Amino acid sequence: MQANGDVDLLAEARLLRQHKGRLEARMRVLEEHNEQLDSQLKRLRQLLHDCEQASPLHLSLSAVIMPPTVGKGAISVAFVRPSVCPSRT
Repeated sequence: MQANGDVDLLAEARLLRQHKGRLEARMRVLEEHNEQLDSQLKRLRQLLHDCEQASPLHLSLSAVIMPPTVGKGAISVAFVRPSVCPSRT
């Protein structure tokens, strides 16, 4: 009876280690995506700042949202294309 309990515990421990590995891999993917989003946010803030300096009353951005890609750990990515910051007249 004790041997059965040990086998069950070993099997459960193995499953928990596998699950932990999957969670850690997913966390690495999410951290990488977070870094990419932080970088994109920084660029957008700089663009906003630059456009506000050029013309604080006329700011226009157009965004193209791409559909999510298929695959493990895929997320939707927004590509933002600035329109021309109008000059003051």
